[in-house]
Amino acid sequence: MNTEQFRAAYDRAYNVDPETRRRLAQIKRLFDCINADEVFRAALVSSQDSAALARSRGCEADPEDLRPLFDPDCSEKARVRAERSSSYQLWRTFTLAKVQFLDISRKATEIGAPPEFLAWRRRQIRRFESQVGRVGTANPHAVAAIELSRGCTVGCKFCGVSAKPFGGHLAYDADGATFWRNLLSDLRDVLGASSQAAFCYWATDPLDNPDYLQFIRDFRQIIGITPAMTTAIPLRNLSLTRAVLEHTAQDRTGVSRFSILSMNVFNRVIRTFTPEEMLTVELAHQAPQAGRARAFAGRNRNPGEVPELDAATTIACVSGFLINALDRTVQLVSPTIASDQWPDGFIILGQRTFGSDGHIAGALYELIDEHMTSVVQSADVLRLRADLTYEQRGAGFALRNPRTIHSYPAYGQFMSRLLADGGSVGSAVATATTEGLEPAEAFAVVEGLYNAGLLERRQL
Repeated sequence: MNTEQFRAAYDRAYNVDPETRRRLAQIKRLFDCINADEVFRAALVSSQDSAALARSRGCEADPEDLRPLFDPDCSEKARVRAERSSSYQLWRTFTLAKVQFLDISRKATEIGAPPEFLAWRRRQIRRFESQVGRVGTANPHAVAAIELSRGCTVGCKFCGVSAKPFGGHLAYDADGATFWRNLLSDLRDVLGASSQAAFCYWATDPLDNPDYLQFIRDFRQIIGITPAMTTAIPLRNLSLTRAVLEHTAQDRTGVSRFSILSMNVFNRVIRTFTPEEMLTVELAHQAPQAGRARAFAGRNRNPGEVPELDAATTIACVSGFLINALDRTVQLVSPTIASDQWPDGFIILGQRTFGSDGHIAGALYELIDEHMTSVVQSADVLRLRADLTYEQRGAGFALRNPRTIHSYPAYGQFMSRLLADGGSVGSAVATATTEGLEPAEAFAVVEGLYNAGLLERRQL
């Protein structure tokens, strides 16, 4: 993707005339209040004067113009009245444009990276969606995350990736700037345009680094867009927060998000930032009053606990490289259901270190070469993914877990032998050949299941 494609999508959502922007900002402020507090939403639903109630929270938008969007059980009369309002139509058009802007970032993940990386990433996406069911389709599987600090100052008791206590940040001095620019240049050279789907935090808060603005300016210059930002400390250093928001708005290629940890923080945010300032900022509501379940991962999970089938089981959103610029480490990671083996909800497949000059290409290529083959070899010993069980179904078979079932109408006898024998793919194919199955067909079956994320290589 080039910069202008991002900007064109951004402009369709946000580059509107002043009066339209004001109206959108007021509508968003209303929904920010609704999403922050279940009690307020319930009061709006039952209120005989919802407009007055909204004004008491500083919201100018008329809730009756938008009622079906927060009161799905409203009367047909209320629904028709809302859907005819200009505010309802304006908001629906705006939210669709926002979704299209976010889709641009997702499409960038498929451009320019080595074929081995793209095939590996697709396999991880299929594996994850098979593990968690339909909820997995919302995960963006970004290609890289870069931490500019060690640990986090926020210390959330429910942190889904078990962030460690803060241990310093990468300084943007002469050496730090050279290191950073080398790292970004290598990331771009290895991953191509898909590097535009990277961002600069993980088990860290980006605004823990006082030089964050300088780092993302370089990111913009080298990678081509401003990276997405999520911060839980927007009020700690207001000059830095406002500078980052201003840069992002002027560049028109990135998104910003505030993680709201309490109603006190929410109330301070809406007092500090005008509705117009918050139009381009998404809010991730973590306060208990929002009534949203937190992911069953990291510090929000106890060893041995098993989540409900519909529970969120990870906040990890990278299938690719997790880089810590301070420790000079890079890990190959991908989301999974949090477990005793992977308590933070992501698999770590490999790790490398890189030098003090910031050049990271060698480490990235080593991880690609070691872990990213999509071709099944005769000597490979494959096994069924641990969460799946095998069922023979006539001539075919099924692979299932509590959330997903994969059914196949044929090859049941061949797959039963492949999984039961524990031998190589080649030996299973040879046996199948004596029973009338062509070798190329047998290999294609195995390779298809492997690239669907259903089979994995057994470590010998």
